[in-house]
Amino acid sequence: MAHTEILINDRNSNAQNLLTITPLRVDFDRPGLCAGCDPVACIVEGKDLSGKNWRDILVNLTEHFISNKPQANELYTKSVYPNGERPFLLKDKPLLSARQISNGYWIYMNLGIKDLVFTIGKLCQFCDVNLSDIEITYTPKSIRTFDEVFVVPSDINNAQTIPEPVLSVLLNEYTNGFRFDSTSLRLLSRKTDFDIDEHMQSALKQQMFSRDDDIYFLFDLIASTETRKEIVDFADLLLAEYGCFELPELYRLYADRLNRKIIINADNFEKFYEQIGNPNVRCVAAPYIGNKIARFRKNANVWRNFEAIANKIIAVASDEFAGVISEDDLHAKFCAFSADLLAKIIERCADDRLIHTEINDIVCYQTLEALGLPENFSNTLSETLERLEELNLSPTEDVLHTALSLTLGVNFMADYNLPTQKIYRRLIDISYKGEPRRQWYGGVFMEVSI
Repeated sequence: MAHTEILINDRNSNAQNLLTITPLRVDFDRPGLCAGCDPVACIVEGKDLSGKNWRDILVNLTEHFISNKPQANELYTKSVYPNGERPFLLKDKPLLSARQISNGYWIYMNLGIKDLVFTIGKLCQFCDVNLSDIEITYTPKSIRTFDEVFVVPSDINNAQTIPEPVLSVLLNEYTNGFRFDSTSLRLLSRKTDFDIDEHMQSALKQQMFSRDDDIYFLFDLIASTETRKEIVDFADLLLAEYGCFELPELYRLYADRLNRKIIINADNFEKFYEQIGNPNVRCVAAPYIGNKIARFRKNANVWRNFEAIANKIIAVASDEFAGVISEDDLHAKFCAFSADLLAKIIERCADDRLIHTEINDIVCYQTLEALGLPENFSNTLSETLERLEELNLSPTEDVLHTALSLTLGVNFMADYNLPTQKIYRRLIDISYKGEPRRQWYGGVFMEVSI
């Protein structure tokens, strides 16, 4: 794979140095990793479709597929997203950001990098291109440098400089780690000709990763400088977008780029991230559910973050997936969280707005608006309530359900896959457009005064 050279400034000299970085290949199951990054090259089925940015690549792919893939003819009438309603190619320019292609049609472009990469993957799949035949590579937009003395970023201004011979011996001869006991310290001192006194030991411990077994490792033995930077930068992006992220998921995203002999599990990774990451971030167990998350120290209300995430999930399901999003697509869109945690967030923060269901044996989440109710259901509901009033029957949950079932000729809750009374009440509430206003009180859909 080709390398990219990026100029960086050495903090200890006026000269510029070249840092050689190996571009990473896009993983379409984890599009969020591309956030804060620029594309380097795009090769699809042997064709070079590279561009200066992700929008260029999406345009280049579209132009190529229109000319070479019969399936692309359906882009004028269909979305590339599962269950999406808006055609991928638009005849008229949308209100928000868009790019016009050579045939005059428009591509909706009001998307962040993560969503652009996600869309690129879906476009390729729509045109029957195997994702294994796509090689899109990328690098971070910028590289934050670490001192040659391996100083932890958060401590870079106050840390004591460690002599190069000491670092060299630790890097080359202690790949299995270093234990700060008297025997090891004497041996290190003899090999380097430096007195490893208490001040030196303290400085080393601050600048090395320590596992729970009290074995210490230089950071470069765990991951490269660019990988460490990517982890920190991506975590910062997740914190900015969601206020938190799930630590085991961040570990899963980067596990194959870490030294697995050192970072053995998610607990090791948590300690590693705490040393290299944002010092204002705290790793905690989410209240009541236990999933391990990272959040800002001053932001103790995790469930407020989860409520905001639930609203984002509903918006994505509605706007991009026509109200029905599979568990896999949901996880791909919200890669900062596991499918398990996303399910818990939905259950606790959106169980009256999203329905957990299975479609063709695929776990999905469905908005109430996507249930397929009759177009005139609002009128049917109002007429049914009026009829119950004429009969002097109180519109309790059961009475109203029975009346609607008889009117529609189906078992209302069963036929429209309403799993709970809470979902049923919510559906009735949002569907009722009549006058006077009504709301549920004590199990009765009662009239209320304004």
